[in-house]
Amino acid sequence: MSENNPSITPEAIIRNAGTLAQQTNQTSEYLADLDEQQELPLVDLKTPMLELGSILAEILAPRGIYRHAGKFIQINEDDPKNIAEEICPKVFVSWMQQFARVHNGYKKEKDGPGPPNFGDATTEKSSLILKSPTFFREIPEIRSIIPARLPIMTEDGPKLLQKGYNAEQKIYVLNTAPEIEDWDVSQAMEYYADTFASFPWGDDGRSMAAHASAMVGMFAQLLFPAACTIPLYQFTANMEGSGKSLLARSALAPIYGIQCSSSDYSETDKFTEILNSIAYSGQGFLFLDDLRGTIINQALNRWITDPTWQFRKYHSQSMVSVDKKCMTIMTDNGSTLWEDLVRRAVIIQLESEQRATEKQKGLAKVITNEWLAKDQTRSEMLSMLWAWVRHWHEKGQRKTEIVIPSLEMWTGTVGGIITEAGFSEPFSKAGLLNSGDKRRTEFDLLLSTAIEKYNIPAGQSQELKLPDLCEIAREKGIFESPLEDVEVIRILMDNNPRLYKELEYTDEKGAFCLGPPENEDAKNQQAMRYMDPKKHASPFSRRLKKMDKFRFTINEKQYQWRHTKGRTAAYTIQHLN
Repeated sequence: MSENNPSITPEAIIRNAGTLAQQTNQTSEYLADLDEQQELPLVDLKTPMLELGSILAEILAPRGIYRHAGKFIQINEDDPKNIAEEICPKVFVSWMQQFARVHNGYKKEKDGPGPPNFGDATTEKSSLILKSPTFFREIPEIRSIIPARLPIMTEDGPKLLQKGYNAEQKIYVLNTAPEIEDWDVSQAMEYYADTFASFPWGDDGRSMAAHASAMVGMFAQLLFPAACTIPLYQFTANMEGSGKSLLARSALAPIYGIQCSSSDYSETDKFTEILNSIAYSGQGFLFLDDLRGTIINQALNRWITDPTWQFRKYHSQSMVSVDKKCMTIMTDNGSTLWEDLVRRAVIIQLESEQRATEKQKGLAKVITNEWLAKDQTRSEMLSMLWAWVRHWHEKGQRKTEIVIPSLEMWTGTVGGIITEAGFSEPFSKAGLLNSGDKRRTEFDLLLSTAIEKYNIPAGQSQELKLPDLCEIAREKGIFESPLEDVEVIRILMDNNPRLYKELEYTDEKGAFCLGPPENEDAKNQQAMRYMDPKKHASPFSRRLKKMDKFRFTINEKQYQWRHTKGRTAAYTIQHLN
């Protein structure tokens, strides 16, 4: 045979046999896939829409499709930037065919219906299915996607979420979540001290406890009911490079790893859009890094105080209202919070003489953003936090005595976890003159000095006139700038434009004008006039009146500040016990 066809050699026969075997394997795989396809349920796309939505939901609900932030998604853990991959109508056309054999009715034959008329669904048909109320209701909802296992409260005490979808909580925990070990509380405290003791804490332990409470608050967020109000955390320092941003990130990185990026801060509508997006997506934090100046922002104030967040949906006239459980963390160098914010703030102060990078030279453990994001670091910190929560439960779930008014539920529980572990009270007053609310801190110093000077007996009161209080303020070097900065006044006036209408300004020709300003120079002129004490009551006296009926504690004794009735510039300090 080889003589008649010399190309057919033993080697060729072996080669051809291998090719034939390969083709046979491919054919077998194709037939196996075909068999598997044959086993998929048949779905007639011409079924009435409500019934069709229910049929497809029953098939697809266990197959990894979820509702999240108003969209249908599938979880894509291989792409950290696109974990919640949207299943839009165009994608849905082919996606559902992995789990169902769709057809457009049956072919007509002489003796009746023939075989199914297989074919893709149109994009329009897919869109109608996704909008079907029966399909929408039966697809499981994800309220948040988190890259760590967090504790929830059960009848038997705190328990960690499982990886994957947790149906009761409507939370998806990524399968890449770090492992958490069962440390004891002493091991956890030793780890915290070894990691954070080198930071230049600005007081005798309050700031360190407050930082630990931020870490616990992020970890224990699911122990609280929906729409539980959470305080603002302010990390402030006396110099740049002190490590405040690292400390702030250390509260976020154990859970979110490299995903704990900061958001842009501004006093514009763009910032409000950022808040809307965070609330709608269920993200557990807002991180504002390296802020400067006086922080006055109505949107931020509403964000901190409102347990629910209501806004108009983008490119729509419909309003959306969502429960908001989100911790807000900001870092700055000596910024001043407006008084509406400071009442709900936990201030963490660093007092450094050198930069954090210089201070950490020679240390066995150097803390960087990269180190915080490592899986091993996250696992260790989560084990530390889990040990504190378990220890708190074992000791009876005691709540701390010192809480922030109107935030009692959150601060009481988080403070209890922290103090039970061995820290000092995290929510005691910061007492800082160069950060937080400087006016409030100066007011506290004014009162404590007056009480010491006049030695008010228990149950008695002392009336002080404005000149007496001015003398104390000069003596202590406080309230040296009784009028606000022009920048601050400008923000206030921009938030209340009617003030511009009441004040004069000089135009380019030197003429006096009233009403809304024509340019920035006119606005600054009006701000200066607003600050003029000849046109308004003394700002110092106005601040004192604003604190009317304020109660405070000095040396464990209770006092109350009152504006004396019928007296323009007289005040009373009442010793209550």
